[in-house]
Order: sequence, then C-alpha cells, then structure tokens
Amino acid sequence: MIKAIILNLTGVLCDPTPFIWKSREAIFRTHGIKLAEKEIQEMLGKSLKEQLKIINKKHNTKIKYEILGKGNVNFLCLIYF
Repeated sequence: MIKAIILNLTGVLCDPTPFIWKSREAIFRTHGIKLAEKEIQEMLGKSLKEQLKIINKKHNTKIKYEILGKGNVNFLCLIYF
C-alpha cells in the first residue's frame, strides 16, 4: 500500500539554480569562457536561449543552444545525481 507520495516542483524542496549554473559553467569552460559572479547574477531569470545570446555576444562565441541544452542535462545527471 502506498502511504505517501512526494512531488517536487522546481524550487519547492530545493533551489536548483546553483546546480544548473555549475553545470552550465562546466560547459562554458570547455569553450574557454569563465563567467564572473556578476554576469551570472545578471542572467538569472532569463531563458537559456536569452542567456546564450548574451554570452555569445559578450565573449564573441557561437555556442549553439542545442549543444548547451543537451550538455546541461547530461552534466546535471552526471555530477549531482
């Protein structure tokens, strides 16, 4: 018999933001990009596509959304789960 079910909507049981940024930073480092804390703070709340546009423009790179999106999930699974 099931006695309890735990559902976790993003941010209810824990804040995923630090984990998401750690995974993104790891991916950006593979492209030679080191983000300052101020840069990260300015991008909080923006979509991944918006963040990527800002980073590509500021760092003169051409990282594709598809690569970052896929890598982000893989890094989260590998590092934190």
